[in-house]
Amino acid sequence: AADHSLQAGASVSVPGTNILVFTDEKGQYTIDVPAGTTTIHAEAPGQAGQDKPVDATGNPPALDFDLLEDQVGEVIAIVGSRTPRSKLETPVPVDIITAETISESGQTETNQLLNQIAPSFNASHQAVVDGTDHIDPADLRALGPEHVLVLVNGKRLHQSSLINVYSGGTVGVDLNAIPTSAIARIEVLRDGAASQYGSDAIAGVINIVLKDNVDTTTLYSQTGITYDNDGAQYKLGANTGFKLGDKGFVNLTGEFFSRGRTNRSGPYSGDIFPGVTGTDATNAELKRRGLTRSDFDLDVGTSGAIVGTAFLNAGYKLSSVFEAYAQAGFTERKGKASGFYRLPFQEERTDANIYPLGFLPEINPLLIEWTGTAGVRAKSGLWTGDLSATYGGDRFHFFVDHSLNASLGDRSPTHFDAGATNFHQTSVNLDATRAIEQPVLKSLSIVAGAELRREDYFIDAGAVTSYEAGHELTADGQPKAPGAQVFPGFRPADAHDTNRLSESAYLGLESQPTERTNLDVGGRFEHYSDFGSTVTGKVDGRAALIKHGDSELAIRGSASTGFRAPGVQQLGYSTIATQFVNPPGGGAPALTNILVSPNGSPVTQAFGAPQLKQETSVNFSGGATARIAGNFTLSADYYRVQIKNRVVLGGLFTTDDPVLGAAVQNIVAPFPGVAAAQFFINAVDTTTNGVDVVADYTVHIPKGSIKATAAANFTKTTVDNVNVPDSLLQQFAGIPGGEDRVREIFLGRYGRNRLEDLLPRQKGTLGLRWDYDGFSAGIRGNYYGPTEYHADAGAVDDEHFGAKVTFDVDIGYRIGGLWWSIGANNVFDTFPDQLKKEDNRDNNSFLYTPAGVPAGAPYGTDGGFYYTRVEYRF
Repeated sequence: AADHSLQAGASVSVPGTNILVFTDEKGQYTIDVPAGTTTIHAEAPGQAGQDKPVDATGNPPALDFDLLEDQVGEVIAIVGSRTPRSKLETPVPVDIITAETISESGQTETNQLLNQIAPSFNASHQAVVDGTDHIDPADLRALGPEHVLVLVNGKRLHQSSLINVYSGGTVGVDLNAIPTSAIARIEVLRDGAASQYGSDAIAGVINIVLKDNVDTTTLYSQTGITYDNDGAQYKLGANTGFKLGDKGFVNLTGEFFSRGRTNRSGPYSGDIFPGVTGTDATNAELKRRGLTRSDFDLDVGTSGAIVGTAFLNAGYKLSSVFEAYAQAGFTERKGKASGFYRLPFQEERTDANIYPLGFLPEINPLLIEWTGTAGVRAKSGLWTGDLSATYGGDRFHFFVDHSLNASLGDRSPTHFDAGATNFHQTSVNLDATRAIEQPVLKSLSIVAGAELRREDYFIDAGAVTSYEAGHELTADGQPKAPGAQVFPGFRPADAHDTNRLSESAYLGLESQPTERTNLDVGGRFEHYSDFGSTVTGKVDGRAALIKHGDSELAIRGSASTGFRAPGVQQLGYSTIATQFVNPPGGGAPALTNILVSPNGSPVTQAFGAPQLKQETSVNFSGGATARIAGNFTLSADYYRVQIKNRVVLGGLFTTDDPVLGAAVQNIVAPFPGVAAAQFFINAVDTTTNGVDVVADYTVHIPKGSIKATAAANFTKTTVDNVNVPDSLLQQFAGIPGGEDRVREIFLGRYGRNRLEDLLPRQKGTLGLRWDYDGFSAGIRGNYYGPTEYHADAGAVDDEHFGAKVTFDVDIGYRIGGLWWSIGANNVFDTFPDQLKKEDNRDNNSFLYTPAGVPAGAPYGTDGGFYYTRVEYRF
């Protein structure tokens, strides 16, 4: 490095080829180059790249670099192309988040780290959402989790088995299963890449690159707590690497993480006891019993978690041609979250003999996730090949505590095994690259590959008591609610296996026609056992308009098509969920059992819902990049993504609907206690337009250096068409006003809101960091634009949330191998605007977001978080 220290993680490559390695913790590297004179390029984050020639005709030479820190360097990106390019040389935008940035952020989980640093990324903890409390849905460029492909070391990572029912039935990857301390860097490709990587890459690709350093061990600990003195977090872990002889390496990470719950509900203000109505009467009854309203409060906030995880990254050189590699990870998470309080006056959901004062039920799942890859790479002459197999999956096991099955009366247990969702993914990949020697272009490579993938989704039924309907009645003779309160268990009818097999092949050309230009073109063929075949393609290019010394101005752009088959989770999910639902026309929400039926079931057929089909997309992007004097970089990119036939969980058809209620009642009659139904449907066509701007600047001062980073995302999604199937309309055509009411319910006001403006349309960050003689201090401001909430019940319950700015600060000092820092995320304890409509507050239980809705809380509702971190490297 510039101060002559050893530079770990620097990239060393042969320009114009796919030969690329990274230095270890001692700044050492070994790279195979062709015989003769070859140019070697080295660069590292925040430091200028250098080119040096080497003559490799005799004995293996050594080549050292002294990197300069008076310029902004560019890390070579793996994602986005099969040949090495820095982030400003790629024809499409790629963000690089280094291990240094990860450590400085103070965030303990990967999802929250990306939400803080990458403006085009959105994720926040949600509360009282039937399991999604424990896995945060993440969006890229305002598109859903199912449109973001996640890779680990370039290999596809499995999705979660959990359906995010409150987030429109989305399904994505649990990024928090990857410990931040195992990550060398994160590459975020902000462009459609379905033709390169396959289905799910409509919004972009996130590639997690694992650490591969050796001969060093890092121990670390971080602890913190919120300003409100709850949500305490404790993180303890280690990362170590060692050599396998002189031909291989193993890097291991182990981590323990504990997060306490937070609670941001207000004091419950409604009725509590049977036969006692009104505030004054209820307060008098509480005083008579020696109770307070706080005894009946909800727990609305971030869920608790205890997490243990381990990750491995390894490689071994078998010969001068072949190298074997492997990576694996295992995560176990025990979660704790609450539902809605079952109050004593809610006779149909309580039992006074078991819970005289009602009860607050809990969903405390056990989540197990695993992934493993083994492969062989080969480099022979102009050919590079990679053959690998990956197997991964998860099991989300629902346990319900402090609850009961009211319909069983005194026979009801208070702890339930409610069953589990499972997702397994197996893939075999073959990738090959061949550099073409020719006299016309500066460089030309053929890239090709194939993939065979199997996906399995299945549900395990819960214990009988978790779903059965007993014979207990209320005082007026009505059946009590069946199933475990807060989350009725999966029934045997829900337990079935949904699977698919897909085959794909891709072919492309990646070229550098001249020193100043890049041009890539490629196509992909995919065949799905349940959705047939499709062909997608992409063309992208880049041209440097001005290039003088360390300064450059370039333009870039891409056009591509995409395809996404509905997830097997969306095809096979079946359950009876308990949610709070506002009645038609507005009013206080009421606990409602909702039947979610899989596509093609008797229920969806009775509604006239057609078979699900694939989504298709068209993606355009274009922008410019600039580098001035090497120490300032700027990129600005416009994008437009059109998606047809988006799969969403449609609106609620309720039994109390004034028009369709009787017809819905006939359909759900075989399911005791069910008062509403919904299902997955190809509901809408959408268009998303946006702009991403990213800038970096480094300046040296007499005492140290200052680095400034700025990034912003401006995006707008509009619903172009709502695709109400004729078969659904015909099913209710005989009811006066039935077709018009179906059109109103089909997507719903909240369904449209969730796609268009539930997330902020503007998001930005501006950070400054000063480094000098072992000291490091940073401050970052984060801007979140205004958001909206539009209730299904009508405009009377709509909410508007204003823009907010939060600030993060940290300061640290290094002595030898010891690093200690203190910091705060959201240092001024900023909260979203409070809800204004009483129906949304639900008797003061929800202050910042309506029940189950993340509206207005793009950075969560925990407020300030203050922490200290200690790290020791030896």
